[in-house]
Amino acid sequence: MTCTRISNRLNIHFCILVLVFLVSACGNKKPLADFTVSPTKVKLGQEVIFKDNSTNANRYLWNFGDGIERNDQREQKYAYSVPGTYTAVLTVWNKKEKKESSATKSITVEPPTKDDVIGVWYYYFVQDVKQWETFTDKSTAINEARTNQVYAFDRMDYYAGDPDTFSLNINNYGTNILYWLWELNGGDLIFKDTLNDKEYKYNIVKMYNDEMILRDKKKEGFDRLFYFKR
Repeated sequence: MTCTRISNRLNIHFCILVLVFLVSACGNKKPLADFTVSPTKVKLGQEVIFKDNSTNANRYLWNFGDGIERNDQREQKYAYSVPGTYTAVLTVWNKKEKKESSATKSITVEPPTKDDVIGVWYYYFVQDVKQWETFTDKSTAINEARTNQVYAFDRMDYYAGDPDTFSLNINNYGTNILYWLWELNGGDLIFKDTLNDKEYKYNIVKMYNDEMILRDKKKEGFDRLFYFKR
């Protein structure tokens, strides 16, 4: 009887150990990273939605391919401010955080074209920010707070016989009209004051949904954003 009881207890302990091992093994499965991107081709400043579809993961690290990272959220919304092709990476870990897996997706951010810029834009707000990546896009919320300053980006086909020359007519509060030239260089909008022989370069960080945001990089440690609306 005693040997039988000992044997039964050993069997019980063995079963418990096996069960603990199985539970531990099941709870520590290798993760498999996977995610979707929508859309995969966007304009400057257009929001991209990243959704996690990973399995056996409970920690998440997103890298958007432009040096910006975010973590521990299964869904992210992000807007690129520089044209180009980016490789986004999602890295996930399991519960024990000892095993990891990564997946990649490609996103294309289209540069603005001259046809995107041509037309009338209403300037209505300026904002100082430390960096584009951490600022709050206020363009939708303050669309009604426009000034009377109007920028008309026109084509000047007759200027020096050059069909690719463009003029910028600035109507300031319905009075003075200034005539400048402008050109595009990738994601930069360059204003040329031909009268005073000066040049001003701005980064277009948003050209989407009839909204344009220009960034002027300052040396004082902040950027200045200029908001426009069609």
